[in-house]
Amino acid sequence: LELKAGSSEQVDAAEAEAVRAGAAVRAAEVEVLRVYQHITEVLQVSIVSPEEDPNSHNEDLIPIKAPEAGIVLKRLVTTGTVVNVGQDLFVIADLSKVLMVAQVPEAFLGRLRIGQAVTVNVQSYPDRQFPGRIERLAEELDPETRTVQVRIALANPGGVLKPESYAKAAIPIGAARPAIFIATSAVQDIDGASSVFVQISPGKLEVRTVALGRTVLGTAGKDRVEVTDGLAAGEMVAVDGT
Repeated sequence: LELKAGSSEQVDAAEAEAVRAGAAVRAAEVEVLRVYQHITEVLQVSIVSPEEDPNSHNEDLIPIKAPEAGIVLKRLVTTGTVVNVGQDLFVIADLSKVLMVAQVPEAFLGRLRIGQAVTVNVQSYPDRQFPGRIERLAEELDPETRTVQVRIALANPGGVLKPESYAKAAIPIGAARPAIFIATSAVQDIDGASSVFVQISPGKLEVRTVALGRTVLGTAGKDRVEVTDGLAAGEMVAVDGT
């Protein structure tokens, strides 16, 4: 202005810009200190404070700590990925306890209750039975299958039960009646009908259509199925090689 190289308006604008720039610098310094406090106190990472050494770059890796302990089921980032605040990085689950969702026919709904004991079998461990308890009954039925979802809580020692496994649950409902049961391997689908081979004399078998009911789980895949019609007690049926 003294050299008449600019107007007073330009001087005022430059001074105002200098004030704004100074405020931005102070705000940036506050943000640096906030991040420094977060890294050292929350993440517990030892770094050099910008006040101690303004030229320090602190290029050490900063760990990301999960809020809970568990097993990593999914990794959604890799080294070098740019992430945003709130972005999911990993999916972590505590697999010491797992949930099974069973489909139970509508007819048995009135005999189920919360806390009821259940025995579960999985294909990967056919010789083992896993005890569990009913944790929740769904509020509505599946309109197509006429079944209700039953959520069963299971302890998972050693993490042997894997998510998305196929399982079968045996739920005792406290009632008993005489019934005929045969091995499930004895039943064949012939022309769309459940059929068994019945021995009518030594070495001679005939095909007979049967009506089936409940299935009872057994160990090592030796399940049994109820025959509600077509067989009489004491009749012999082919179990293997049918």
